[in-house]
Amino acid sequence: MKKILLVMAMCSLMLPWGCKRDSAQQSPDEAVAKKYAKYRVAVQKEKELKTWVATLEKGEGVDLLGEEKIITPRGKEIDVSRVRLADDKIGFVPTGHLADKVIIFTKESKAFIRPTIGTRVHAVIPPGTIGFVIGEKANWVQVYIGKVKGGWITSQWVNEGFVSDPQALIDARSYENALELIASGNESKKTAAKDKLTEISQGGSVMAEIAMKKLEELNKAAEQQEQSSNAGQEEQPAGQREGAGDQQGQ
Repeated sequence: MKKILLVMAMCSLMLPWGCKRDSAQQSPDEAVAKKYAKYRVAVQKEKELKTWVATLEKGEGVDLLGEEKIITPRGKEIDVSRVRLADDKIGFVPTGHLADKVIIFTKESKAFIRPTIGTRVHAVIPPGTIGFVIGEKANWVQVYIGKVKGGWITSQWVNEGFVSDPQALIDARSYENALELIASGNESKKTAAKDKLTEISQGGSVMAEIAMKKLEELNKAAEQQEQSSNAGQEEQPAGQREGAGDQQGQ
């Protein structure tokens, strides 16, 4: 009888401890995965996505705390993710805005419509491009990039030419901004872009060589433009003299 009572007492002591442990394992604030913003996106206070809390930058990481479905005011069902930011703020983001991993393309890479080289090439990804992994199969990853030369990449597949490196991401963001400044056509912005590229080229990430090649390309284009301009200026006086001679002959 005493043994039975002792066993019952031990079980009664162990049961609350086991319940507490299960409760801790199911804590709503425990991270279940790491996610990354595919572009600048707002974080909202409640799952109904009504109150702004913060804005995630492209490639910024968050802790995924959970996912659930909601019905939007327009009657559409979407998945929302409950996330924790680096400053411990907690909010909600539509799940479709988040990716599993950030990658940086270090060389020109082909994006295929399915995970096999036997399928059609959808687009070619330039070096220095930031990509986001949204799926994996064997040695292939499915990526979201957005707009690239030749179209949009939203769910295509690649199998080479990329790395996952936090420092490379920082430099790739700066590189992306430099390309935008160059594309503006504004000379002062082009100068600022060259400063950014020079800074990246002097760093230690995989982006250094990519930035150096872009600088060389820009400098070569500037030299050719200057030579063309000088040639035009040298030809102009000769033309004017010919015109003056014609007028005198008349």
